[in-house]
Amino acid sequence: MAETKQAGPGWSRRKVLKGLGVGGLAAGATIGSSVNNFAIGQSQRTVRIWTTQSAPDQVKIYRDMISEFEAKNPRIKIALELVSNDDIYPKLAAAHAAGQPPEICSNTNTAVPGALYGNKLLEPLNDVAKEIDFTPESLAAFNDGGEQFAFGAALTVITTMWVRTDLLAAEGLSVPKHWDEYTAAIKAMTKNGVYGTALPYGKGAFANRIMDMFIRQAGGDIVAPDMSVVFDNPGTHRALEFLKEIRPYSPPGANNYSFGETLNAFVTGASAIGIYSGRTLVNIWAQNPGLKDKVKAAFYAYPRDGQRYWCSGYDAYFINKGSRVNVDEAKEFTRFHYSPGPYTKFVHGAVGHNLPVVKSVAASPIYQDHPILKAHQADIDTMMAIASEAHINIKPTARHPFIYKMGDIYGSNVMAEVLQRVVVNGETPKAAAAWGQDRIAQIMKG
Repeated sequence: MAETKQAGPGWSRRKVLKGLGVGGLAAGATIGSSVNNFAIGQSQRTVRIWTTQSAPDQVKIYRDMISEFEAKNPRIKIALELVSNDDIYPKLAAAHAAGQPPEICSNTNTAVPGALYGNKLLEPLNDVAKEIDFTPESLAAFNDGGEQFAFGAALTVITTMWVRTDLLAAEGLSVPKHWDEYTAAIKAMTKNGVYGTALPYGKGAFANRIMDMFIRQAGGDIVAPDMSVVFDNPGTHRALEFLKEIRPYSPPGANNYSFGETLNAFVTGASAIGIYSGRTLVNIWAQNPGLKDKVKAAFYAYPRDGQRYWCSGYDAYFINKGSRVNVDEAKEFTRFHYSPGPYTKFVHGAVGHNLPVVKSVAASPIYQDHPILKAHQADIDTMMAIASEAHINIKPTARHPFIYKMGDIYGSNVMAEVLQRVVVNGETPKAAAAWGQDRIAQIMKG
């Protein structure tokens, strides 16, 4: 196989395929103005955008944003492509290997830009960062040694615990704070066609996220601050035992659940406790408004003798590096995207889910004057409180350096598979964790 130098500085197709462990190019569904024209010297340049945000309201906002931008910038065309958080990382790795990455990616998991940056495949964004009043926390999440390799598209508090206050009250229960209270509550509320909880046990991105949280709540770790692999530890075993114990109190299909299915179970009333971001509120208002006054955000339960630990993060926005990438045009769209008018519409498209990272927008009456925000200010405050304590997966504690290989670990779905080995296949937590330890060690060496 001939090597082509299109994937980034010093990165051949073969090196990227070897380093990221994937092959083949998978395209997303394209919504936009044109296909990419790579011809050098063309008067019109195309900027391809991959986004994981495919809800109809959000797609409409993107279309409107694109139309407004193109009208102001006739030399630039925008092509929007919808992708899934479950497989965006291998698709991006393959696109880099083929020398055809999209210019922009928006709303990816934080581990995705970390892995790409670790392989020198992202454009630095320091110049754009100076022009926008980002929150310091959102910049710090993607700044390594002074280099800004991504922005937060928005703050997303994905491990918020959502509870049905009416169902808890019917059992004489308060919002569970610890695992023992949580277990008792979901057992009591599993009846009359409703399951006590809904957790993602499928082999996908959401299962990796909850495994990360539960392992650390139980006192475990995945990769230690010295970068050694420590996945096979008592905390992992305890988390797996807990997740297996409570599996009967999630709906029957939970072995295949990822983001959408887990969210839908709570929104439709199939579960009494859910786990998701503020998109829960958006979907309840749109799909099941009878629950609007019966739900509440809370810190997800943790062991009474364990660690206060939650996963949050800034869904990432970044520009890929490559000889065919129209960087200047991508930065022009980025400046427009984060300007007050477009960005307010962007976060309103999934209000509560996409919490703003531009300070002037967060403080503006136009942003705050939204019926969902007004009705659920206490829930928004709770999510912000969770975020203030939570960690992102590429820097899981203050003691850890950036772990750029976490993108490869998440992308491999190894933690989700460990969970399935225990819950579906009946392996012991020790045996499954030992398998996961070996697999993660291989990834860290790769």
